[in-house]
Amino acid sequence: MRLRASSVLSCHVLPPIHTYADIIEATRPPSPLNLPHRPPKSRTLVSVQQYLHASSTYQHPITKIPSEILYEIFLLYFTTSPALYIDEVTSGPLKPGLYTNLDQQLNPFTLSHVCAAWRAVIANSSKLWSQLVIVGPLLHQWYAISTWLTRAREDTDITLIQLDLRSSQQELEEATDKALCAILHHSLCIRRLRLEFRCSEWQWALALFDPRRFDCLKEFHVEFPPWSLPRTDRDRFWANIFQGPKLQRVSWKSTDLCPTFHLTRWQYLTSVNISGRITQKNLWTILRITPRLVRLRVQGIYVPTPIPDPNPILPPAFSIPPPPNLTDFRPFVHTSLRHLDVEFKCSPALIYQNLRLPCLTSLKVTQNSTGYDLEHPRLPMSSLIALIFSTSLHCGLTHLTIRDPTASEARLCALLSMKELSNLEYLGLEYVSPRIIDRLNPTLVKPDENINTFPNLLKLEVFGHYENGDLDLTFPFGGTLTNNTVHNLPNFAATAVNVDYDEVERARKEREILKGRVYQAVRKLIRNKMSYGEEMVVCLWPCGIVVDEENVSELGRNMLLR
Repeated sequence: MRLRASSVLSCHVLPPIHTYADIIEATRPPSPLNLPHRPPKSRTLVSVQQYLHASSTYQHPITKIPSEILYEIFLLYFTTSPALYIDEVTSGPLKPGLYTNLDQQLNPFTLSHVCAAWRAVIANSSKLWSQLVIVGPLLHQWYAISTWLTRAREDTDITLIQLDLRSSQQELEEATDKALCAILHHSLCIRRLRLEFRCSEWQWALALFDPRRFDCLKEFHVEFPPWSLPRTDRDRFWANIFQGPKLQRVSWKSTDLCPTFHLTRWQYLTSVNISGRITQKNLWTILRITPRLVRLRVQGIYVPTPIPDPNPILPPAFSIPPPPNLTDFRPFVHTSLRHLDVEFKCSPALIYQNLRLPCLTSLKVTQNSTGYDLEHPRLPMSSLIALIFSTSLHCGLTHLTIRDPTASEARLCALLSMKELSNLEYLGLEYVSPRIIDRLNPTLVKPDENINTFPNLLKLEVFGHYENGDLDLTFPFGGTLTNNTVHNLPNFAATAVNVDYDEVERARKEREILKGRVYQAVRKLIRNKMSYGEEMVVCLWPCGIVVDEENVSELGRNMLLR
């Protein structure tokens, strides 16, 4: 039996494996992908129209937002960051490109590339194109600048910052020319214009720029390196600025104001910001010929040194510089000026004594050490008190900054007792002492004394140093310490010669004691303001401390640790 079974198996051999695969493939139902393609039907005009209608009814979710809502969203996006004001200082690294402002990297061109619906809304919204910041040199962007200004239509603010990015002279000149040509082509719609040249050479730009073509220009600012242009060209350019028929605000950096300028249009200006070398006589001339002036900021006021005579009659020991002509500084009342910011590199007494400002609300004065009068140390502060006394009691000063280390403690306390300062909201001083801070404390004022309690004072700011650091070793600092020479300079031991180190250490200890007393007075002032239900912030920048009602307790703990 076993032999027969083996013989049967040997006669019936199984098929190979690939034969099974062929059988399965042959018996599988046909796939629609493998069927032969049917011949296409002839599409009539009706079928094509039906297909287009069906496809047009479908909209992407990004295009379903109404255009009005899209406009409000875009407008909110471009107005969240503040614009670059005409007098604002630009700082930080800048990259070439076109921007709405320096804080945002996107511009309307970027959003218009999303879809056709967005592009239609952005292209027809002139407010989205009303601000343009050009950071150059841009060699191939003049067409984009022209397109931007075309869509802005009117009321455009332009800021042109030309950098020196190691480009060749020809490339820099070509980029500047094309950018200015695009701006001049749309000069009728420009409202504010700021030109900031950080290059060493840009004389070719003067031939293209003509302020008389800007019919709607109201604010203008120009800034360039002082060595980049001859003085005659600067004076001509500066004189042409005022040819704009509607110009109201002017800002100019790095200049020497020449008295031979055409000053006929200064009477229409409401704001002037000049930084450079301005004589006292020119400052007085500006005040007299600008009856509508509301805001004035002048930095670098000085008295020119007379040129020595090559053939003097008297010997050099008897050559005395002539004093300023006092007939040019007659008493003058300016009834529209509200904000005054001046920096003197000479004695300001002559200006303070003859100027009266009844509507002044904000005053900032900076006295440079080079203008300190050793013979009359009290004259500047006495003259400043006379200037503040001329302000109106109804308006009153709300912001006062005095950066004058020559002001004594007694003079500052007398200044703070004036009724003209009863509405003061901000006070900035070069230095403070415990007596000055206690003068601001309402609980330490006797009821019988008819002096200010400063109910509206919100902020006290102490600077404690000059921005330029030009204090002299023998320069007195307010008269608060007996040793005035080392009170100014922390690195006195490293800079002076033949230093008495015991005296330096004694002065350092006096400084630490004074600092602790100032901390105690500040803490008491903040707590008393809190008890009256008032808020106040004290900024001690030399110490890096900002004190308010939240961290006043922490200041007390730090004082105990000391």
